[in-house]
Amino acid sequence: FLGAVGAPKVSGLMLEQYFRESAGSLPVLNEQLLHWEVTSFERGWFESRAESVLTIRLDDESHRVYLQHQIQQIPGLDGRHARVYTTPVSSESLGPLVPWLNPNQESIEIVTTLMLNGKTRSSIRVDGVEGKVNPGSSSWGEWSGLNGFFDTAPDGRVHFSIHSPFFMLSDENRRLEA
Repeated sequence: FLGAVGAPKVSGLMLEQYFRESAGSLPVLNEQLLHWEVTSFERGWFESRAESVLTIRLDDESHRVYLQHQIQQIPGLDGRHARVYTTPVSSESLGPLVPWLNPNQESIEIVTTLMLNGKTRSSIRVDGVEGKVNPGSSSWGEWSGLNGFFDTAPDGRVHFSIHSPFFMLSDENRRLEA
């Protein structure tokens, strides 16, 4: 009986260790382009919370996206060890880079399932947006959003699929659609 009562706390301890180790060793992250760092982890019995920073390096500039993670550490009959719900909460510098895609306003949902066998499956959904690309200009952008997933295996293999049906940028003189 005591083992069953303490299992969620032990699971939370294992998840914290996994979470911190994963941040430094994800095979899909190229340190020259992306860096992920866990900044806090609050362990609970059945649910933990964490915060992290994803740094994106473009054109010799670093852009930080701050993430919150809600971790449900209840094993499932499907072999699930835990499920992580990730939400971007702010970006100090991506706003000026892509002002019409604002993590503070758009619905971005990332759900990662951690399996007991070491595999993971993450699904991502981003709502579509439309509006002026730069305030005060005639440029206009429209994007249908995206849906996708990526799976990882303990040996480092990654499988992914991303679907975004429509993207358009235009100004007075040009129009790009994809």
